[in-house]
Amino acid sequence: MVGAARSDITGPFIGGSTGYNSPGSQMQGLTMRLYSRSFIVSQDCGEGSNSTQSLVFVVNDMLHMHGSIKRGVVEKLKARGYGDHYNDRNIMMMATHTHAAPSNVSWYFLYNAFNGVQGFDELHWQILTDQITQSIISADANLQPGFVRYADTLVEGAAYNRSSIAYDRNWDRNQYESNVDRRMRSLIFETLDRTPIASINWFATHGTSHSQDNALVHGDNKGLASYMVEAAMPAGFVAGFPQGAMGDVSPNRPNPDDITDAFQRPMDRDPALTEHDNPMEVARIQTNAALELLSRDDLPLQGRLASYLKRVDFNHIDVDPEYIGPEAQPYDDVAKAHTCIGVVGGGFLAGDEEGAPVDFAPEGVIRNHFKKQDGGWVMEKYDLKQLEGIKKLLGVLWPLAEWVLHTDRYDACQKEKFNLLPVGDVQDFFFPNPDVPFVPHILPLQMFTLGSVAITSAPFEVTTMLGRRIAKQLQQTLRPSGIDHLIFSGMANAYGHYITTREEFAAQHYEGAFSYYGPWSGNALIQELDRIAQHAIQQKELDPGPLEPDLRDQQYIETWISQWGVVHDGGKFGELQQPAETTYSHDRDLVEVRFRGAHPRTVLSLKLEGKLGAFYGPESYSFLDVQRWDGSEWQNLLSDQDASTVFLWERQGGASSLSSRSTVTIRWHIRDQIPGTYRIRYHGLAKQNRGLWVNYKPFTGISNSFELR
Repeated sequence: MVGAARSDITGPFIGGSTGYNSPGSQMQGLTMRLYSRSFIVSQDCGEGSNSTQSLVFVVNDMLHMHGSIKRGVVEKLKARGYGDHYNDRNIMMMATHTHAAPSNVSWYFLYNAFNGVQGFDELHWQILTDQITQSIISADANLQPGFVRYADTLVEGAAYNRSSIAYDRNWDRNQYESNVDRRMRSLIFETLDRTPIASINWFATHGTSHSQDNALVHGDNKGLASYMVEAAMPAGFVAGFPQGAMGDVSPNRPNPDDITDAFQRPMDRDPALTEHDNPMEVARIQTNAALELLSRDDLPLQGRLASYLKRVDFNHIDVDPEYIGPEAQPYDDVAKAHTCIGVVGGGFLAGDEEGAPVDFAPEGVIRNHFKKQDGGWVMEKYDLKQLEGIKKLLGVLWPLAEWVLHTDRYDACQKEKFNLLPVGDVQDFFFPNPDVPFVPHILPLQMFTLGSVAITSAPFEVTTMLGRRIAKQLQQTLRPSGIDHLIFSGMANAYGHYITTREEFAAQHYEGAFSYYGPWSGNALIQELDRIAQHAIQQKELDPGPLEPDLRDQQYIETWISQWGVVHDGGKFGELQQPAETTYSHDRDLVEVRFRGAHPRTVLSLKLEGKLGAFYGPESYSFLDVQRWDGSEWQNLLSDQDASTVFLWERQGGASSLSSRSTVTIRWHIRDQIPGTYRIRYHGLAKQNRGLWVNYKPFTGISNSFELR
């Protein structure tokens, strides 16, 4: 049995943090909606009352997948009667890692603190967990007899290694033609007559096509690829594009004159393009690859379904020397290899090639070195005073910070990492509860087997070479059981930041500095995934390990504290303030109109509460319509889910103003449209506070008509 469905998970796109963790940067509008796409394959094994085996793949247009989200979804499925069928073990929940999505939904302080706004966003969390749950339930309702087949292909021009200097330290780099994984691996769901109804297309490339300056919600290259494939297929087709081993992989191109310089987005290479065009190039490449795989006639998979889940404490893993090879450094004691308590390294202050909002030094400079002395190895610790200019202030203050943070206690374990922030071992002065770290350390690892295919997942941004070493080890273990293909899925079920090979960790580039758990964390990941694989070939039950702690009651700071949100809307709602021009080019142009508006968060809140239906159809609601005159009436052509439209909200007087008045700007990026007469509509819902009660007023603003020629 196979089924698929999608559900709208677009969260607060006004005032929420942008995807680049830049303090003060907030979302200002919407370019395209975000979705949860669920895929279910189910099999009757004929083995008693619980004879049905199911695998659930959920691909979400999100920045990160957090344990708080999966925990909420599993609870809501159980509350709605699906707990016997879909649970923590057989649901693999993945984030596409779009950096154009709002955040602030983790239960851990670090992921809600260093953002555009601070604190946990309860509304966003509820929207995500409700709608992801709904996408799974809808996929279950769509189950029908069918097949699943595997297909793969090489993809060119959509992935570039942004940390090639660190990659080149790997001892096995010459065994591969490319320093990125260029292969797309797909599972294609078909009906009994071999009609495709859905596809999941794993490909490794970051969701950073949009620049750091982007403040509009968008699915980035993977969300756009889903949109394009679904538009090209019959109605109801569902296409997901999850991540592979993409920790050091960019969709943007290196500067041919300097590989350490910021990578170039399409608008950097072509002045005729804008931020809006940036995701299109890589989205189109992934779309074409996915459509080509859909056109093939590969044989369906046969065999049993199985799922395995193991939660592991990454603060404390002893690594068997069996899983350590030539990557060991001369000063390593392999017999005592183990992971470390999580620490963020100073190397992150160098930033990365995608536009991270830090740039204190060249990558790889802020790290400790080892030298041989008196027959042994001695660490030479980096001195932050070597930084230049105002950045040197950090170095001047560092001795005091080091004493307060006790970072020297982590030096022996973290080796080359200059230890800056001990996120896995929070002290009393940092947080009300000293037993709660800034980041999770109990993290889920998972494996699905589907006939001759194994899909394994981890909650990390895994680098290319580590992904290759994982695949090599697991294929060796699984091949005797008939597994011919291995798919690695990153960014799954929780989030533990980056994880690298031993050699890349030693380089302490951006990825190595954010590899929390020390130099052996990559080897530990291989070991723990391989132990799951050994259970899989023996078809043995696996102890899932301890649950990640439930911290929902410890979210002391919520985002409403740092923004006044929706109190009262004022003005003549829907009034046209900037009309459209009279004519535009039908092949490439930009329409922009402006209306008196209302805060869009009200719509999201009422939809979550089940009250939006009093004003608009909750499932069909769109903030905007682009309409075309067909000679007798206006026909809806586009809505706010289409990638060519932009909805931008601004408070009169600026974001910090207490004004009740706001404006909405709607843009339409015209690309090869039919000439004719068009107009744009804006649908809003004003909140009017009348003392002891609140009124809601629906309204529609309509632009003047204009011609495309």
